[in-house]
Amino acid sequence: MVKQRMVIKLSINEDKKKRTKALETAVGLEGVISVTLGDDNRLVLIGEGTDVIKLTTLLRKKLGYADVISVMSAEEYSKNWGNTTSTQRDYYSNYQYGVPSPYGYPPPHFYR
Repeated sequence: MVKQRMVIKLSINEDKKKRTKALETAVGLEGVISVTLGDDNRLVLIGEGTDVIKLTTLLRKKLGYADVISVMSAEEYSKNWGNTTSTQRDYYSNYQYGVPSPYGYPPPHFYR
């Protein structure tokens, strides 16, 4: 079997009981290697032979909302996304202005 990386979006909204239920449900499945629950309510699961549909159905029964974001092999993920540097990932974090300036020169606060 091939290791798969699955990302599932949940609606738990900082409820510790729901976070615990989500982690217990994911760990209880057969073939699970690791489970991570991030701050953005995304459950990242790595496993061999784990059924994504079964997991989402169980999470929907226990939590109310679960949506599959992506399923890919772990090797493919590490090849495409695992070796990115922080400058590549944070490309849009340095964006300063939302609307182009109507001035022909930088805005006044630029010179401070």
